[in-house]
Amino acid sequence: MRQTLLPLFLASALSLPASAQPSAGQPSPSQAPAPASQARPVPGRDAITARLAELRRIHTPEGIESLEQVAIGETQQWVSIRGRHRDNPVILFIHGGPGTPMMPMAWAYQAPWEDFFTIVQWDQRGVGKNAATTDPQVLLTTLSNDRILNDAEAMLG
Repeated sequence: MRQTLLPLFLASALSLPASAQPSAGQPSPSQAPAPASQARPVPGRDAITARLAELRRIHTPEGIESLEQVAIGETQQWVSIRGRHRDNPVILFIHGGPGTPMMPMAWAYQAPWEDFFTIVQWDQRGVGKNAATTDPQVLLTTLSNDRILNDAEAMLG
C-alpha cells in the first residue's frame, strides 16, 4: 500500500494530470517526451510548498495546527504543534541534531501520528528556523550540552 500511496501523493502534490502518469504498456516520460505544445511548466518551490501545506492542513474542529516562536532560554525558538484532537496525548519530538532540523520533512511521516497524538516539534537552538532568526555570533557563545538540556526542560515546563 505504501508503494501505491507515495506516487499518488506526489502526483497530487505536484498537481499533475492523470494523463502525465505512465501506465502499464505506455512508455515512461523519459522514453517518449511530450511535444512542447503539451508540456506543462514544472511548479516552483512556492507552488509545491503551498500545495503540501494545503494537503497537510488539520481540518478537524478539535484539532490544532500552529507554528510559533516561544521564549526558551533567553532566545526565541520555533515550535510546531499539530494534531487532530487537542485532548490527545502530547509527544515532544526533538530532532536528532544538533544541526538536523526535522520540521521541513515532517510532512513525509508525521500525519499518521497526528491521528492519535498532538505532536510538538521543536527545532533546537541554532537549528532550522531558529538559525535564520538568531545572530550566529551570539548563538555560538550559548551552545553547549547543558544549555540544550536546559532548553528541553524549559520546553517541558
